[in-house]
Amino acid sequence: MTDPSDPAPTPALTRRPFTRFGAAWLLTGVLVSACASSHEGADAIDLSSAPARVAWTLPDVAMDPLHRCLEVTLNATPDGTLVSESIGDGAAFTEALPSWNVPSGTPFTVEIRALAAATDGAWSPWLRIGEWAAPPRGEDTPTRFDFGKVAVDVLQLQKPHRAVELRFRGTETPLDPADVAASVVLSDMGQLNIQLAATGQEPWRETARVEVEPRSQRTVGDDIGGRICSPTSVSMVSAYQGADVPTRTMAETLFDADHDIYGNWNRAVQGPATLGIPGRLVRVSSWDAVADYLDRGLPVVASIRAKEGQLRGAPYNKTAGHLLVVTGLGPKGKVHVNDPAARLPLDVPRVYRREDMEQVWFANGGVGYVFGPRIATAGGPIPHAGPIPTAATTQP
Repeated sequence: MTDPSDPAPTPALTRRPFTRFGAAWLLTGVLVSACASSHEGADAIDLSSAPARVAWTLPDVAMDPLHRCLEVTLNATPDGTLVSESIGDGAAFTEALPSWNVPSGTPFTVEIRALAAATDGAWSPWLRIGEWAAPPRGEDTPTRFDFGKVAVDVLQLQKPHRAVELRFRGTETPLDPADVAASVVLSDMGQLNIQLAATGQEPWRETARVEVEPRSQRTVGDDIGGRICSPTSVSMVSAYQGADVPTRTMAETLFDADHDIYGNWNRAVQGPATLGIPGRLVRVSSWDAVADYLDRGLPVVASIRAKEGQLRGAPYNKTAGHLLVVTGLGPKGKVHVNDPAARLPLDVPRVYRREDMEQVWFANGGVGYVFGPRIATAGGPIPHAGPIPTAATTQP
């Protein structure tokens, strides 16, 4: 792709049959009606002829030995707030990573609270963990308590807890439980090193490569090209799954103004939902889990951190935070990726080593984005966050 404002059409792709066994939600139609957009014409996806109510199904989750992904059931309160039932499976955890799809794009905020693991444990206060098209946070917006904090998009706890709850509030109009699909990944990070030792010994499982068309974040422009690894990775997979939009448009949509970043994890899966692309955050600590996604035709957007020289063959020496697309597992521990940090699209496809990816991905939490094929739904163009800031901060 030489012109990011006018990406080439995604070629026809052959996929393996994909059967989803996850929970399904019925979602009401007006797509992004509450979010004005200046992207009309060629940048807009016309969904106006689609049905007004559809079944919304999140991609099925691959089983992982460390990270447990649980579905969320929401109930409406008299004031229009949605509160989840208690989310837990009996095992203690120290991190909770939620994600959600609200395909209507109506403005909302999300809060989380946690229940301490002790028998007489108490609930934490409600903490803000996300929003969409909502007013900016105030300085007094709670994001921490005595035993934990929200680190942008994940709840990190200083001691074990045994359940969480989520609360959704529509900031302009009430949300309906049928219009929200959500899940939470619970992880006991104290067990991570033990699991990594086991992962290094597990048999290697090859997969077919998922043919995701490469995009380079650098071709978007010097103003933001060093910062948009997440939107570039999301735009690659979104196009593969049936919603092709320019990388810059995706960056505008996913930008997190409260933290001045483009790599907010929960926004990365909420944004494509407004285009009809279902997705969720996952965490992996096993190549078997990665192979399960790939075997179903689902590339995985991987969140990595690399020390100096830790990821051999990368177009950077180190990174404090970066995202790339895992597209296949080849012979002898080869991991096929699309790394958007390459300066030219033809250099984006790369092969990294299993042991390197275990250290830069799994050892840093194994966070990934997984998206399913586009679901037809009613609405209009992708929403966006307005003019893109041009701060000098770079992300390789």
